Amino acid sequence: MSFFSRVAARSAAIGSHVCVGLDPRVLRAEELLPTCMRVVEATHPHAAAFKPNAAFFEAHGSAGMHALEVLLKALPSDVPCLLDAKRGDIGATNAAYGIAATKLGAHALTVSPYLGVGALAPFLEDSTLDLFVLARTSNPEAESVQDARLWGGDAVFERVTRDVVASPQAARMGLVVGATEPSAIARVRSIAKDAWLLLPGVGAQGGDLRSAVRAARRADGSGFLVNVSRAAQDAKSPRAYVADLAAQIEALRSEKQEDTPSNEAHEGLVARLAEVLFACEAIRFGSFTLKSGVTSPVYVDLRRLVTYPRALAVVADVLAEKLAPLSFDRIAALPYAALPIGTAVALRMDRPLVYPRGQAKTYGAKASIEGIFKPGERVVVLDDIATRGDAKIEALGPLAEAGLLVSDVVVLVDREQGARKLLAQKGIELTAVVTLRELVDCLARLGKIEASARDEVRAFLATESA
Repeated sequence: MSFFSRVAARSAAIGSHVCVGLDPRVLRAEELLPTCMRVVEATHPHAAAFKPNAAFFEAHGSAGMHALEVLLKALPSDVPCLLDAKRGDIGATNAAYGIAATKLGAHALTVSPYLGVGALAPFLEDSTLDLFVLARTSNPEAESVQDARLWGGDAVFERVTRDVVASPQAARMGLVVGATEPSAIARVRSIAKDAWLLLPGVGAQGGDLRSAVRAARRADGSGFLVNVSRAAQDAKSPRAYVADLAAQIEALRSEKQEDTPSNEAHEGLVARLAEVLFACEAIRFGSFTLKSGVTSPVYVDLRRLVTYPRALAVVADVLAEKLAPLSFDRIAALPYAALPIGTAVALRMDRPLVYPRGQAKTYGAKASIEGIFKPGERVVVLDDIATRGDAKIEALGPLAEAGLLVSDVVVLVDREQGARKLLAQKGIELTAVVTLRELVDCLARLGKIEASARDEVRAFLATESA
């Protein structure tokens, strides 16, 4: 029976999704086995799986490896064993790693995909060994590599996940995603809808259990293991600690699916944008005269993003997520604030970009729209902010004259001053990542602005939208 079949049966039978890690931090090889067995015996009733970490045994040389072999053979036969060794090479080397793990008595093995997911095939030549592939790990150093963006727009960990899902052996591969990054868990789950996920980082590393479980669970409420190692081993009563953790997880995974994280995810997104925009002064407070002539206590100026590439990347990411479900052939960015934003989004999504000129050329091809397109193609219009909507209607004129079809306008910020209603009258749907009201309320909660500034903006927006 495969590891995933075993763990599914075990977790259902005992009502637990806890994987107990065995990380014996001891000074002498003679202490390895007793230290681990104390944890095993205490937590066995509530352990869906055990996960010995090979490094703590290998550190003691041949005596440590002998202790690891004895441990795996001494583990309760009703609990599947995942060996945490993070192996990864090519060809015969991977085959040898797989044989070694199987001979030790492991049912599954953690592996690194960074020589390519296809290179993991030799591990699976032994039909008894399943794999957990590292996707987005819980250590802070992971961000610079695993979150790096590829040309097609995916982060590296998303590409790894897609390659696992596309593998002919996908049913025998799970994914490791740190509980410290709930948004990454949600993105992995959206790609790998059926895969088992291993979630390290709860406990000593401070991962949020509630967010991690809600993001990781499949439609059936299962499909994940929450790993706990040091926190269980160091607890006054490992049995009580793991029993309590298992009960918490069962309560969380049993919540209705409609109660899952849409609001939490949006609140997190608003907070992320609020901090980024405030830091680069793309949102400012004071007294500003808008294009309409109205005096406003708040001003959003996304042109400043060109000087802050990291902030621009954040904005491009969130806009790309909004554009992803829409049907379109090209992105049409409106001059001028949306041009750098549109370029960043086009690179992020690997989608073609066009933009209408403020004035048609009077020379050369006399183009009113820059970029290559065909009449009849559908474009999604991208802009920085929506106010009353009349400027959007005016900007859409050249696109319509060129035969391009527009049914969606996407902006980062909606000032909620009538643009949605006006565009709807023209058969165009406005999608905004956040409202200005949400940003301002969030900045007040974060202590970035005084409550009096928030209240002044609220009053102004209420008057303008009346």
